Amino acid sequence: MSSSISFTHLSKIAIKFNPLNNKSSKVCRTILSGIPPKMKSTLELTAECLPPSSNKKETVSFMFKDKKEFSYNPNDATLQIMAHEVHRYTKKLKLKETIEKFA
Repeated sequence: MSSSISFTHLSKIAIKFNPLNNKSSKVCRTILSGIPPKMKSTLELTAECLPPSSNKKETVSFMFKDKKEFSYNPNDATLQIMAHEVHRYTKKLKLKETIEKFA
């Protein structure tokens, strides 16, 4: 299973994480570093570093161009799970675009 996230059909990524939490910060930093430079101008990106004493939940949210949103807790979900679900939904959007193109 690939741990690379397909960013082509995403419109927004919102990440909130505690940089001192080893598990969640690794997942969040990997996502942020995986964004291709050409996508950074078209993708709305929000990254917030939470202080260790914060009561806010750590989250990773992906919003697609059709307004569908997937949210994850980076302490519970692995990067592979996130990548798999985003990839699966991206394939659905590609199929929908293809059908609409030839309909």
